[in-house]
Amino acid sequence: MTFIQKTLLVFSFFTLFSAASWAAIPANEANQLMTRSGYVEQMKQIPDMFEGMMGAQLQQLGDDIDADDLQTILGMVRESYQAEIVVTSAEEVLAKKLNEDEAQALKTWFNTPLGKKISRLEVEASTAEAQQDMQMNAATLMANQKRLAFAKRVEKLINATDGALATLRYASLAGMSATSAMQPEDKRPGMEFLEAQIDSQLPVIRVQIEQAMWLNLVYPYRSLTDAELEAYENFLKTPAALKYNTLLVNDLYDHLGEQTKAFFQRLVTFFQAKG
Repeated sequence: MTFIQKTLLVFSFFTLFSAASWAAIPANEANQLMTRSGYVEQMKQIPDMFEGMMGAQLQQLGDDIDADDLQTILGMVRESYQAEIVVTSAEEVLAKKLNEDEAQALKTWFNTPLGKKISRLEVEASTAEAQQDMQMNAATLMANQKRLAFAKRVEKLINATDGALATLRYASLAGMSATSAMQPEDKRPGMEFLEAQIDSQLPVIRVQIEQAMWLNLVYPYRSLTDAELEAYENFLKTPAALKYNTLLVNDLYDHLGEQTKAFFQRLVTFFQAKG
């Protein structure tokens, strides 16, 4: 997988679970839901997560990139991936799409001891350090067949793999288009060629995404008892939870795609200016 495919893949898991009469809910109520579920705190990890991954990739270049250029590129990461934009957009989406009954059902869960515990575990699992620990212990985590079965069931609840795959395709196409613009016009690959290149990789990438999704659905909840995990799964199956999580995941994917496109545009402009 390319660097941007890996970075989007890693980050796209963070919001899988933060998570009547019809009436839109107030924006402040939507924000309260996201705060109680841990979503807002998780989104604050966006700049640090992407900066850390980009920094690690660039440092592997050694002498091929100087310190000033490295800091400039990392600054572009922070400019491109802004948590505030994602949170504000999610707040607007929830305020428009959730009704009062759904909001009340979510608040009831988030205020339970188990709901609070799970929100805390999900926030803790969203840090760069936790993601590194997860990768180091992946084999052990995935060997737990009961927890792996839970992860597979939950992943299918909101069809997370398809959403991540679509975002990766969009972001990859944006990145390849941006970098190809640096080539002489007569040597630039056409859009159909770029799409074919990306689409040829999708079957393999889908498997990688699905497996990574499962790992990210095992790791945060590894300390829960079987009874607690069952209670959580029952909550995730409720109409309110399904709607809440699906809205957040889809909105996040949309923003990750656009923010990645913005990053590549900044990167290309930077290298073009350097000649």
